[in-house]
Amino acid sequence: MVKSPITGSNNVVLEFSFDKEFISQKYWSEYEIDVANYFQESTVSCYLCLDSGLRFYYPFVEGDSHFYEQLEKIEWYYQPWRWEHGEAFRFCNSNDLTLEVGCGPGFFLEKLYLEKRNEVHGLELNKKAAEKARVKKIN
Repeated sequence: MVKSPITGSNNVVLEFSFDKEFISQKYWSEYEIDVANYFQESTVSCYLCLDSGLRFYYPFVEGDSHFYEQLEKIEWYYQPWRWEHGEAFRFCNSNDLTLEVGCGPGFFLEKLYLEKRNEVHGLELNKKAAEKARVKKIN
C-alpha cells in the first residue's frame, strides 16, 4: 500500500503512471542521458495525498552522482536563482539554521548566508557541485 511521505497516511489516489521505457526514452532524446538502470520497477506513478495536497512519485527513484553530473551539463539545470529560491527565501528569517536538500553548487544557501546570516548546510549527490558549495564555505 502506498503511503504519503508527509503524513504517513494511505489516503492517497493514483493520478497517472509512466512506463520506465517512456521515461528512459525522454531522457535520452532530450538530454542524451541513459537513466534505464535507475529503475527497479516497470512503472513510476504519481499520487496525490488527499490530506496534505502533496503530489509525489512512487516508487521513489534517485539518481547518483554520475546522473547529476550529466544534468549539470544542461545549461539551465544549475541556475544561480530560480523561482523556488525566491519563494523559500521569503520564509527564512535572519540567523535561521537552513538545510537545502539538493543544493547544487550552493547558490541559494550562499545568498541566505550573505543576506540573512543563516547557518547553512546542504545535501548534494553531485560530487562536483558539492565541492563548489564547499568552496563557498557551505557545509
